[in-house]
Amino acid sequence: MGKAMFDRQLVKGHMVKHLYKHILGWPVMFSDLKDIDEEYYNSLNSLKAMGADVEYLYADFTTTEETLGVKRVVELVPGGADIDVTEENLPEYIEACLKYRLLGR
Repeated sequence: MGKAMFDRQLVKGHMVKHLYKHILGWPVMFSDLKDIDEEYYNSLNSLKAMGADVEYLYADFTTTEETLGVKRVVELVPGGADIDVTEENLPEYIEACLKYRLLGR
C-alpha cells in the first residue's frame, strides 16, 4: 500500500483511522485507541480514576507481548522496567502505552 501511495496509484482498501492521521502528521489522540481496542482503552481510562491508588498496582513502564506463544517484556520508555507508575507520572505512562499500541507495534 505504501508503494502504491508513493507511485500515486489508487488502491481499493482501507486503513485504520490512526494510520491516516499518522501519515498526514496529525496527532494521534487517546480517543483513537477506543476504535482499535475498546477493552484496553477502558483499562487505561480506569487508571485515571484510581488517583493515588494506582501505586498499589505495582506497575512499571513495561508491557508484556506474546508472539507465537513466546512472551517478551517490552519497555515503553528507555529504562521503563525501573520506573514505577505513580499518580504524578500516570499521564506519561498512558501516553507511552498509546504510542506503543498505535505507532510502535
